[in-house]
Amino acid sequence: MPQPFEHINPPRQPRSLSFIGAVGAIDPAKIAHEAMHAGQLLFDQGNYFAAAAQFQRAMRLQPQDVAAHIGFAAASWRAGSLDVVEPTLQSALKLDPNSCTAHEMLSQWHLLKGQLDAAGEHITRAAAIAPTNADIAVSLAFVLAGSGDSSGAWKVIEPLLDRSELRERIAIVYAQIARDMDRAGEAAEFGIRHLQTSNVKPPERRRLLFELATLLDRLGRYDQAFDLARQARELTNVPYDPVDHSRAIDNVIANFSAERFASLPRAAGRSDRLVFIVGMPRSGSSLVEQILSCHPDVYAAGELEDLIHLVGTAKKAGSIDLNAMQAGYLKTVNSLNTTAKRFTDKNPLNYEHLGWIELIFPGARIIHCRRDPLDTCLSCLMTDIAAGVTFCQSQRSLASYYQDYLRVMDHWRKVLTAPMLEVSYESLVTDLESQTRRLLAFLELPWNERCLEFHKSARGVGSASRDQVRKPLYTSSIGRWKHYERHLSPLINLLKSTATGQR
Repeated sequence: MPQPFEHINPPRQPRSLSFIGAVGAIDPAKIAHEAMHAGQLLFDQGNYFAAAAQFQRAMRLQPQDVAAHIGFAAASWRAGSLDVVEPTLQSALKLDPNSCTAHEMLSQWHLLKGQLDAAGEHITRAAAIAPTNADIAVSLAFVLAGSGDSSGAWKVIEPLLDRSELRERIAIVYAQIARDMDRAGEAAEFGIRHLQTSNVKPPERRRLLFELATLLDRLGRYDQAFDLARQARELTNVPYDPVDHSRAIDNVIANFSAERFASLPRAAGRSDRLVFIVGMPRSGSSLVEQILSCHPDVYAAGELEDLIHLVGTAKKAGSIDLNAMQAGYLKTVNSLNTTAKRFTDKNPLNYEHLGWIELIFPGARIIHCRRDPLDTCLSCLMTDIAAGVTFCQSQRSLASYYQDYLRVMDHWRKVLTAPMLEVSYESLVTDLESQTRRLLAFLELPWNERCLEFHKSARGVGSASRDQVRKPLYTSSIGRWKHYERHLSPLINLLKSTATGQR
């Protein structure tokens, strides 16, 4: 997931000089104050994990401090500790229902998740609390843009174009809506000019660079687009160790060997309504989900993180209770929908956990989305995709990750007994109806013409693919890597064994 909107920072605290009260007793309020100050300094330095720890310390010492909650949520969001963001902000609102910042942050959080109704409710509340706040106006523009209302978003940002303190956020939303407004060239120049004339901080600069790269790609300015995406990647200071990841995949394959996997127990309950849509990021999973979401018997939940969290927790604990893991996941499922015949979880990185899916959810179905290796990897390089996706730092690290992905998918094909359908992105965009019929037959659902008009759906899409799923199918993304061939020599050489097609 992208980072939170960068203007939302922890509230600043004046520095306290003493931990000790007048009678020598430790004063929790002063210690909390110091923790807030330390958290702010670490946040400003980009050390978000350490900042989150300080804000959490302040929260524990002063549980009623709304600012500490907001600081912890903001730092955790940027650090990629996403499971605590929403509950922390909800706690802040319980303490202060009129916290404008908490409402605004929740609006952007729900927008990111594709939960447009909730995003709209929170940004409307924030605007009612602070009707003259220009930052909130821009956040409203993001919600409108995310909802497909480009003209509404433009009406909000047009009067603010000269506000220099808002320029990078305006430039980002301007780039997002530019094609719909027939302003692609103007939006690109606006953003590039801002990058050249202002001192944009790294997180803000990174996001703007990615948005401009996407816009320039659509304008056919490929060399410039690739250069901006490269600059954005250089600002992504998140460690990734390809060797460590390869070892982790080795362990998955060893732990789920054919002999061992066949002997492992399964959870007791059936999970026939669950559908896991997996694959490499940028492989067409959002398109598949959007098509299915238009069927009246399908509830599309977007990218849930519950399974990854459950598996990680079980590994750390060293004890595995499959029935408890199933119950924990189904609690989230039932909180979202209890009636649809099929429920989809479209977290592509669940492909690493297909063995766990079979053990925890007997009866669940798997849809594996595939796409040309070079188109997939190029799109990963050019797009600001999810937090936690750190393997796109370089062409070399991305190629290593991709080869590990192929390796583990080959393994799952050999050992899984859970039903799995493989869907080619290229086949989907060139023959929508027949591939949609395959999908619905696999899910044992009747044919429905609405699935062919997925682009008319008002459903929110929280991923980087929102633009494609809101428009009729186009084939220009097939072979897109050829526009960038001269920049991709490392990737092409590393993937030469798979660059002509996946196994």
